[in-house]
Amino acid sequence: MWRVLKIKGITLVLMYLCTLPSVTAQEPPVLHEVGLSLSDFNNIGVTYRRGTEKALWRFNIFNFEGEDFYFNEDRLEDYRGELQFNIGVGREYRRELGKKLTLRYGADLSFSYYHRIFRIEFLEDNEEYSTNFHEYYPHLSLVVGFNYSLSSKIAVGVEVLPNVGYEVRNYSGKRDQEITFDTTTSNLDYRLSNSSALLSIVYKL
Repeated sequence: MWRVLKIKGITLVLMYLCTLPSVTAQEPPVLHEVGLSLSDFNNIGVTYRRGTEKALWRFNIFNFEGEDFYFNEDRLEDYRGELQFNIGVGREYRRELGKKLTLRYGADLSFSYYHRIFRIEFLEDNEEYSTNFHEYYPHLSLVVGFNYSLSSKIAVGVEVLPNVGYEVRNYSGKRDQEITFDTTTSNLDYRLSNSSALLSIVYKL
């Protein structure tokens, strides 16, 4: 009896393993898209999407830039710097409207950051002044847009991302390492402007 059950068990396992290739073959192929995005007509970013023809995860980073300025002479040293970026991850769904036109909709969870610093030191008087400005903006964006296929591998897209988030700003200053002022403001913010529109061109891997 034990041998019969053992043989039946092995037979069932083999039958299951034999069905795996056919089940896997029925799953939709994984789609990878990578490309460039343009926001506010001057902020270039990178976008990556992964999923199926009907639903994809999306990852974006744009408006990433930094600047450093340093000036030095006998009497003073001057430094100025800036850093800003926007990163986001979300889910996108698609519906065909025609042979080349596709509707896109979903949502993104994003984070924007901006930092500006100014520091000047008077060497003869041994005095230093500095100011710092920080801005943080975590936000949730709705995604509504379209894709137009130029070929089987290349598509251009346009989308609008109205968003709501919580903005925090901090502005502080020092004189010789002593804090002279430190102000923080925060508010719930709604945005729909040119920067909420995103153009993209992607290549399907």
